[in-house]
Formats: sequence, structure tokens, C-alpha cells
Amino acid sequence: RIARIETGLEDITGFELRYRLDATDDGTPRVYTEALGMNIAGGRITAESGSFDPTTGASTIPLRAENLDLARLLSHIGLEELTGVGQLNGIIPFTMSVSGASIEGATLQANAPGIVTYRSARAREALATGGESVNLMLDALEDFHYDTLGLTLSKPAEGDTAITLRMEGSNPAVLDGNPFDINISLTGDADPLLQ
Repeated sequence: RIARIETGLEDITGFELRYRLDATDDGTPRVYTEALGMNIAGGRITAESGSFDPTTGASTIPLRAENLDLARLLSHIGLEELTGVGQLNGIIPFTMSVSGASIEGATLQANAPGIVTYRSARAREALATGGESVNLMLDALEDFHYDTLGLTLSKPAEGDTAITLRMEGSNPAVLDGNPFDINISLTGDADPLLQ
């Protein structure tokens, strides 16, 4: 057990790891994770099973995320104009190999309604030719009250991170609170978030 790890981004507290050393049927050594847990980003990440192959450095551990703070996660994506209020739960399939760490198809869902705010002059300028529907979406995102929010994330060992954000809700000041279904796909360097 470790009380605190200062990462430089999000400190980890309450870190606990229980493991056992064993071998597969053919005698290959394995380290089996019996329990793994840590407090991070206002919530907790746990894993109840997983294995590590010390001969190849490969491991696969499905991580369960509970009550992660949306604002703290978004603060590490690198879009200063994007903020949010809410908590996320879900599964993060984490794989480690000699080529590095990867996440394939992580899914996080908000456990209750919340708010996402995106006010970006750069986005308005870059999407200026998108027409009225794009401007309407950017207007809605300036104070978006979501009823549902889902986030999927994949990060190969080498290459960019792909994040898809889907929200249903409204902005009370846009079209008299008319509901919107918004899908946003982002591709870029989210290494600080993943680290």
C-alpha cells in the first residue's frame, strides 16, 4: 500500500496492490493481479484481475473507473476552453507491452446530468465555413446542460489518441432550450491525460 504518489499531473492516493506469482500450464512465469486500486481525479480506479508476463513485458488489465471528475480529466486534454461538471464511470482496457502502453475502446459514462462549456474563438474561426448548423452547435456548447454524456477513448502504443464525446441535452439560451444530440471526435496527443 502506498499513501500518496505525486505524478506532477494528478496525484494518486490510497494506492493498493495485491498480487501473486505463479506459472501457466507450460511453466511460463506470470504475475497475477488479485486487486489493484487507486484514488485519482476525484474518483477511484480499480482492477480485480489481470496478468503480467515478465518474460515479454506484456500485460492486460481491465480497469474500472468510478466517479472520475470530468473537469479534472478535461483539464489534461490540452483544450483550455473546454470545461465540464460531472462524474464518469466505466471500463478502461489497459495493455502494456514492450512497445508501450495502449488503451483500446475505453468507455466512460456520466452517472448524472451535468454541464459542458466550450467557448473557443479559434474553433469558431476554423469552422467559419461550416454554416449555420456548425454555429448553432458552437452556440449550444457555450453552456451545454447534458442529460447523458459518453466518452470513448483509444490510444495505441504509438500514434495519436482518438476520443469521441457524445452528449444529449440543451443550452437554455439557444432555441428556447431545444434538445441537441452532439457527437464530437477529437484526434491528438492526449498523453498527459493517459499518463
